Amino acid sequence: MPTTLPENATPASRKLYDLAVRLAAACPPNFASEIALVGSAAMGLSDDQSDLDINFWADTIPPEAERVAWLQSHGATDVKVGAVRDDQSHPVAGVLDGVDVGASWQTLTALDGYVTVITQGGLEAGEAQLATLVDVLVQAVPVRTNGKIAAVQAQLEQYPDVLRQQLILQKVSAIHAQFKQIPKHFRYGNDLDANLQASLLGTRVVSLLYPINRRWSPQPKWEYRLAYTLPVQPHDLYDRLYQIMHDPDIRQRTIHAARLVLDTLEPIADEYDVYEAISTIEGFIKQYS
Repeated sequence: MPTTLPENATPASRKLYDLAVRLAAACPPNFASEIALVGSAAMGLSDDQSDLDINFWADTIPPEAERVAWLQSHGATDVKVGAVRDDQSHPVAGVLDGVDVGASWQTLTALDGYVTVITQGGLEAGEAQLATLVDVLVQAVPVRTNGKIAAVQAQLEQYPDVLRQQLILQKVSAIHAQFKQIPKHFRYGNDLDANLQASLLGTRVVSLLYPINRRWSPQPKWEYRLAYTLPVQPHDLYDRLYQIMHDPDIRQRTIHAARLVLDTLEPIADEYDVYEAISTIEGFIKQYS
């Protein structure tokens, strides 16, 4: 559970961390008892174009006008209030010291309810956005805390078996459907769509690896970059993804993707019913290699 930035955090991440610390120090106690830096800065991956993402938790969310006025009193400009999100968080955006800021308030009760649903396996596979928000909590770096953030992170260390199964079977089903569609593109001479399908298969393999590893998925923009951290993955993952994107032969790109999918499914073949998908993909390789 992170208590500060990673050792190899970028200079931009450290700059955003310092800004978050400054905001937390200026935040009235009734506005938030728990405050954390989240997003790319918390992971130490920010660059000079990155936003500051900061979350506030309180017993009661301060009125909208008071939140806006507080941010403005500390130099924020262009402050706008967003719509309430699915996790019952209340976003406010603005610009501070030339940095785009995304501040979000959530009640501690809403946080507890959200975490309970997740840990008890009540989060559905279709609620992908909420599942991604879990990783935001797991990666959060406290800048004001009474221990609540660490307690939540400890609860989220266990990845629910029910959600894992739902996500894996959902993603495998989508991949299976692609291998039924690609031969049509070949038949029609539609190399453009065949190429798009190959690229999408690479993306879906990376996405599938997170539930296979019982790892909360980061935001989609980070899935590819962070896949190297996953202990269970096909050999030479990044080299093979490169082949999918760059082999001069369009058909070979789909074959590379098919073989990569089979190697991705191999560790879970005895655990989940993926035989039909494996059979279709093996047949695809045999026909088009």
